[in-house]
Amino acid sequence: MKKLISVLCISVILAGVLFGCNSNDNRNENNENKQKETLASVAGNDFFNHEDIPTPYETITDPKNYSVPLADQTYNMDTDFQNYYSKSIYSDFDIAETDSTIFFYNKYFNEAYIKMLDKESKTTKPFCNKPECSHTTNECNSCFKDVLGMFYYKGCLYIMRQEYFANEDTWDKIEINLYKVSIETQEREKVKNIATALTEDGSEFYSIAYIQHRGYLYYIYDVGTGGEKDIFYNNGSNSLYRISIENNSDKECIANMERTDGLIVSFLRLQATGSYVYYMIPDSYGMGAVYRFNTETLKSEALNLGVVAMENFVVWDGDIYYKKDWTETKIYKVSSDLEKEELYIDTQISGHEKSSDFRACEDYMYVTSFDDESYKLYTVYNKSGECVAEIDFPANDVINMGGKDIFVSYDWNSLSDEQYSGGYGESEKGVLYILDTDDIKKNKEDNTFTRIDL
Repeated sequence: MKKLISVLCISVILAGVLFGCNSNDNRNENNENKQKETLASVAGNDFFNHEDIPTPYETITDPKNYSVPLADQTYNMDTDFQNYYSKSIYSDFDIAETDSTIFFYNKYFNEAYIKMLDKESKTTKPFCNKPECSHTTNECNSCFKDVLGMFYYKGCLYIMRQEYFANEDTWDKIEINLYKVSIETQEREKVKNIATALTEDGSEFYSIAYIQHRGYLYYIYDVGTGGEKDIFYNNGSNSLYRISIENNSDKECIANMERTDGLIVSFLRLQATGSYVYYMIPDSYGMGAVYRFNTETLKSEALNLGVVAMENFVVWDGDIYYKKDWTETKIYKVSSDLEKEELYIDTQISGHEKSSDFRACEDYMYVTSFDDESYKLYTVYNKSGECVAEIDFPANDVINMGGKDIFVSYDWNSLSDEQYSGGYGESEKGVLYILDTDDIKKNKEDNTFTRIDL
């Protein structure tokens, strides 16, 4: 847990963030007055004390008052959150997929080059169809600057970018804008402004966690707080929002986090399935209570699981899997209607004494297991709780992302400053590892990753 927290804190510093969201306005202030207030705050050197706490949707705690979803809960790859990927805590690598292709980028400084991995051939190529393009300049269709994140929705990629606009007459602006990118033509179109904030010099640090689910972007950000309790809600920070991808409706606040000293954005463990979006209200150590937002009733429902570690709960086919104590080895399963709890597995059946974080992909749960801190591996369990495989991590300090058909890992230690001396295009370098999950289904004893040098 301590090691995970340190990694997450580093990722928060590296991540770019959305900020400056409008709240649910019940303060009888129009937009012009709000802008004047923000300008006055900046001008008075009081920018970091400007709090604007939004009004969230209702949270209910008694399961007797929870509503059963009426919409179809079947997973749809075209519209639903790709819950088999753990992608909200890293900014230098992001991933999305279709039935045939995995899209990914690795970022260095302010540039990201998107590449495509063909699932069948296991080959990669740039996300660019320009004839005679060298794929090494910022004119390449695959190049995006100042990228904060990427996701797939209805046949298109969506790219979030942080864009800076200097202004000689007033304060500068930093906008977070959403771009829709055609997979077929690579044409890009700005479709939505996610957030706008005024800035004195553009030097603020931003952090973000987000997911896309059924046409909405769910996100939380932190800007300008430095993890201080007194300015916890500075400029809309530390509140969970959603905004429609397809229409011009306003941002909606789902929940406000509890005031705490420390950065907490990466600890929500946002997940979604069917009509529910799951999140935590964590402390600064990544421990907290778990809730789900019912997208039909627009109310949050407490799961009443106690205090849970953020890496120790996942949603799999609508059911909730979690550890009651992050130091133990038992993983429990709670039905989606919250009426039944049972022991799913005690991970010691694998022969390893300890286990930590876990994730659920299409057919299997991958649990990090170990006997001492020097060596860790994935023990793989099917839905019946049988241990069906053991998989060594392909390299030290890889980002293990998961995957629907192919398990994907990315080696961030392969990147070095020397690799980037050549200018544009050098940020394509790195190492990708893939594991065909069919090897597990075929009961192969040697489950090994294929290395792809980028």
